[in-house]
Amino acid sequence: FAIEDDDERLLREIVHPAERALTHLPRVEIAPSAARQVATGAPVYAPGVIDVDADIDAEALVACYTPDGSAVCLGRFVGDPDAESGVVVDLERVLV
Repeated sequence: FAIEDDDERLLREIVHPAERALTHLPRVEIAPSAARQVATGAPVYAPGVIDVDADIDAEALVACYTPDGSAVCLGRFVGDPDAESGVVVDLERVLV
């Protein structure tokens, strides 16, 4: 049984993307520019929020993603995503 060096099929059958472990959490989609700020430790501010799951409870643990589906961080939902300013997600863990 030979495997080509660039054949990732077997690896992809065993190893799954980390995002798969986060599917039970409410989702917040953030702009790529916001993701760059989060990567350096900034919270998620309202202007960087693109979309949120409906009915997220205050202080709920949420997962933030970029539009391409990459997980960026975990945090607590603390603000209004429709506001013009202010923190929406306080960081718990940066994933990038």
